[in-house]
Amino acid sequence: MILRNLVALACLTLAATPLHARCEAVFETLTETSGAVDLDPFDPSPYERTLRVTLRNTGSDPCRIGLSATDRTLGNRLLTNTQVPYELIWNNVPIPNFDTPAPGRELLLGSDQVSEVFISVQVRRPVQAQPLPTEAVFTLRLHDLDNGNQVITQQDARLAANIVAVAQINIAGSSSSFGSTYGIDTVDFGNLEAGKQQSVYVQLRGNTSMRMSVHSANSGVLRHQAIRGAPGIAYSVQLLGQTFVPTDPRTFGGLLSTGLYGSNMPMTLTIIEVGDVPAGQYSDVLTLSIEPE
Repeated sequence: MILRNLVALACLTLAATPLHARCEAVFETLTETSGAVDLDPFDPSPYERTLRVTLRNTGSDPCRIGLSATDRTLGNRLLTNTQVPYELIWNNVPIPNFDTPAPGRELLLGSDQVSEVFISVQVRRPVQAQPLPTEAVFTLRLHDLDNGNQVITQQDARLAANIVAVAQINIAGSSSSFGSTYGIDTVDFGNLEAGKQQSVYVQLRGNTSMRMSVHSANSGVLRHQAIRGAPGIAYSVQLLGQTFVPTDPRTFGGLLSTGLYGSNMPMTLTIIEVGDVPAGQYSDVLTLSIEPE
C-alpha cells in the first residue's frame, strides 16, 4: 500500500491603503507690498493693494494647498463702516468666501518648502461714502486638497485705507451729468447792451459738506482787452437765490451733493450798464472754486 500525504494550501493576500498624512502647512508672514491707499469716491478705476503671504510646509510629506477667506460681513465683503465692496484675487481668480477653496487654483509644497502667495485686495466700484478711515478685515484659510478640503490653519488680515474728502466743480452750458462733454470755459455775450443775459450751469459733487467761492479778476466788470484805463462794463451774478456784483469774493457754505452725477445749479450773468465806452472786446475771468468744509 502506498501512503500519500495530501496537503491543502490556502493563500490569503493582505492589502492596506496607507492613511493620507495630514498636511502641516502654516502661515509664516503676511506683509503689505504697497502703502495705504486713499480712496477717491468718484474715481471709477479699481483700487488695489497687495498682500504677500509666506507659507511653509513644516511636515515631512508634500501638501496640495487651497485658499479661502471669510470676512466679518458674512460674505458681503464690505470695507468696515461703509457699503464699499472689495474682492480678494489670487492668480486672477477670486477667493471664495467661507470654506470653499479658490476653484482651479492650488499650491504644491514639498517637505519644509517655503512659498510666497500674492493676494490682491481690490475695490471694484466707485464709492459714495463719507470721508473716514476704513479697512478690509478678513480671515485667510489654508485647505488640504488631498484630505476633503479640510481647513488646516487660518490667519487674520487687516488692510487699512482712507476715503478722502472730495469736492468737485464743473461749469456746463446745459443741465447734464457731472463732467460730461458739455463743460465750457467761455461765455460770449456777443454785442454788449444793458440787460443782456447769459446762463450756464454750475455742477457740484462731493462726499462731504462743501464751501464755494466766486471771485472776479476785475472786481465785477468787463475790461477792454487792448485799452488800459478804459471804463469797464459792470455785470451781476445770480446764483443760489442771490444776485450780486462780484466786486468782492462771495462765499457759499454748507453745500452738499453726494450723488455720483452731482447737482446742477443755474447761474445767470447780466450786463448792468454799457455806458459810453470805446469799441472793442471786453472780458473778465470769473473763478468758481470748491473745497470740503
